Amino acid sequence: MAYARSYASAVLNEDGNIWMLGGTAEDQASNTTEVYEYAPRGEGRWRKGPQLPLEYSDIGIESHCTVRYEM
Repeated sequence: MAYARSYASAVLNEDGNIWMLGGTAEDQASNTTEVYEYAPRGEGRWRKGPQLPLEYSDIGIESHCTVRYEM
């Protein structure tokens, strides 16, 4: 990850990657996401994910739950 987070949530996406959302970083609520792109033998890597919605730009998201919903 680009920086350590606490109180974030994570979900496994349809590609088998881990999507980390929000949390607290450096004592501030984060409005960022990161994705761990899985690869065998520990060769996966973290990349920057999409920003959370603009409504959260000042407050971030922390201590929340994330679920994956499939139709």
